[in-house]
Amino acid sequence: MPAARFAGEFRAQRFQPDAYPRWLHQTDQTPACQGADPEIFFPEKGPTASAPARAICDRCPLLARCRSWALDQPTADLHGVWGGMTQYEREAYHRRLRAAQRAQEAA
Repeated sequence: MPAARFAGEFRAQRFQPDAYPRWLHQTDQTPACQGADPEIFFPEKGPTASAPARAICDRCPLLARCRSWALDQPTADLHGVWGGMTQYEREAYHRRLRAAQRAQEAA
């Protein structure tokens, strides 16, 4: 494999998430996103841009499992809406989690 030209390329090579959760099609439940236009889950920036993807996620029987999977992935490398959360929401979740852990360790 050739050396990465940029730090982002190195990060993507080293921390490549499981780009697609294989378990989505290994269950007897049908994910609500199945058959939906993938572009819905990778919206442009904006306060309401992710609303269509969230609406699909909100009615999905696999929402909790998908969200758990998304939160287990490297946040910087997993883009789009997964488990009803945007990349920025997942990053904020991890920041709050780290802050709570630091507070608990300091106590």
